[in-house]
Amino acid sequence: MEHMKDDVDVLVVGGGTAGTIAAIQGGRAGLRTALVESGSQLGGVTTTGGVSFPGLFHAWGKQIVAGIGWELVMKAVALDSGQLPDFSVFSPERHWMHQIRINGPVYAALAEEACTQAGVQLHFYEIPTQILETDRGWKIETVGKNLRRTILTKQLIEGWS
Repeated sequence: MEHMKDDVDVLVVGGGTAGTIAAIQGGRAGLRTALVESGSQLGGVTTTGGVSFPGLFHAWGKQIVAGIGWELVMKAVALDSGQLPDFSVFSPERHWMHQIRINGPVYAALAEEACTQAGVQLHFYEIPTQILETDRGWKIETVGKNLRRTILTKQLIEGWS
């Protein structure tokens, strides 16, 4: 079994929506960032879980959430249906109508592309087996397909719950 060693500024464990966006932001901020994901793709429930209608980005007729998540959703919509809900019509009883239908595999590919463009090291099919706090941050042991990895990091972000 191969044993690898990494040293990063930020390690994100879990490549769901929050973990992916945290990793992209870390990379864009110029931090050496890695993301450990147990599965085959990023996006979590939005992609692997099949709940491919994120929301809510708008309320009371105006946008209330933006940022990297919105950026990825807009790119996914543009590459697939090109259709957005009518955000000018707001009804609290029908708020679900403002959820945006996206293609899960397209979103996963865009999330992976955004990570790689930001310089994020992606470690698919790996899980943490040990997390230890050190005087300089954290030491995380992971296992994957025929490999063990030791990762030293200053900042650890838990993105799997």
